Amino acid sequence: MAEEMNIPWVAYWSAGTCFLAAHFYTDLIRQKTGPDDEITDLIPGLKVVLLGDLPSEVVFGDLQSPCAIMLHKMGRNLSRASAVPVNSFQELDPDLAKNLSSKLNNFVHIGPSNLKFFTLI
Repeated sequence: MAEEMNIPWVAYWSAGTCFLAAHFYTDLIRQKTGPDDEITDLIPGLKVVLLGDLPSEVVFGDLQSPCAIMLHKMGRNLSRASAVPVNSFQELDPDLAKNLSSKLNNFVHIGPSNLKFFTLI
């Protein structure tokens, strides 16, 4: 919708960078892993993650559910956002932050933030 209206789209990510990477790299994760695998150096900056620790919409479960489809589309379109502020701080996952900064426009850490703050605005 923002593209149609020719206005910037800011995709605020309220979770940490690991889950953002999981959604951004969903296609790669699905292509390179099996249901019981762990991710080892698949995503630059994300050393080792058990697939069971990722959101179920990424790799297993009902991948055709409306929620899984929406999250997959969102992950594929993140690189089109004008900015991607994330509720984390760079020092928590510096290598992953560096990787995502090279893939996403204006990837900035603004956290940790209290989500209640955003309901007051």
